[in-house]
Amino acid sequence: MIRAIFRTSLPALALWVLTGQIAGCENAYVANNYDGTISVINTVTDKVMATISAGKQPWGVAVTPYGKRLYISNHRAINMVTAVNSEVTAIETATHAILASITLDNQGPANGLAISPDGSDVYVTTGHRAIEDANAVTVINTKTNQISARKVMPHPDNDIRFPYAVAVSPDGKSLYVVHREGVGCITVIDTATRKVVREIFLFGEGKESHASSSVAISPDGKTLYVAGESGAPFAVADVASGRVSFPVGNLPPLSAMALSPDGRRIYIAGEQTGTAVALDSKTFAMIPSAGISRSGATLYVGDSKAIAFTPDGRKAYITDSAGNQVFVIDVATNAVIGKIPVGRFPLGIAIGKAPSKPSAK
Repeated sequence: MIRAIFRTSLPALALWVLTGQIAGCENAYVANNYDGTISVINTVTDKVMATISAGKQPWGVAVTPYGKRLYISNHRAINMVTAVNSEVTAIETATHAILASITLDNQGPANGLAISPDGSDVYVTTGHRAIEDANAVTVINTKTNQISARKVMPHPDNDIRFPYAVAVSPDGKSLYVVHREGVGCITVIDTATRKVVREIFLFGEGKESHASSSVAISPDGKTLYVAGESGAPFAVADVASGRVSFPVGNLPPLSAMALSPDGRRIYIAGEQTGTAVALDSKTFAMIPSAGISRSGATLYVGDSKAIAFTPDGRKAYITDSAGNQVFVIDVATNAVIGKIPVGRFPLGIAIGKAPSKPSAK
């Protein structure tokens, strides 16, 4: 079921702060889960320029390559075992109008969200602990804002369960999905055929894992980085060989991870400790911080849920759900340079080119 909502004026529920957009900058879009809104942050001024309506329980956020559309996964669940019909909300970034609310109809809370490099497809994961068909990756066509495919997961034979975080390869040919429960695994899906082509087991086939919460891929498409919660180690997988290594020890329980646009730096945050660290993606050494830190490397960033870099790699933004704010990191000095108040319980964040005018693409 799709409820398309077309507006000829600004959305009545949008709260506008008419602070003109600075040319050439990007916007950061933050999902305020408890408020059902998106905070729009100007990354030049680091101020909230608008707060817009975004459906019930916005969770994941993704922006199309030219910044013209925003897609939000609406979790719509009180827990991970309640059956719900989640939604994906499509928003035009220039007007903040809701273009469509796409019902997923498979009874699983929506989680991860990613957009193909050409902007043609949106991939959203849903997971459920009791309903097998609710564990799936759904594909939405951005031209029609309709569901074009659904790949039901897990594979009962090898206990791959609860698809969660998702990333697309730079060439758009492969989709990588990590799972929150069951065997620790990266499922690789061919985006053309929509078939599972391989599985990369993080801890050995058949072995249980801790929750995997984040996945990122290097700009050359050769390396995958996986962060896990509840003590699961930070894992690095070679795409070609499937070889997995664990180059970093003694990290806090992880909840968020992002790779810089040039692929040289990884930010990892732990929600239980309120800290984040920056790693060199080749040596995996911790990068010193110019900020206040007991260890000289750790940043204090609250109850972190998601991380996003600006396209030029100069800043990173980390959501703090407990503090209802976003931390701003200067990447060159690896220091906190600002805190931006947003809505209640911010989760997902995405950064994209600031729109100049309305467009259907």
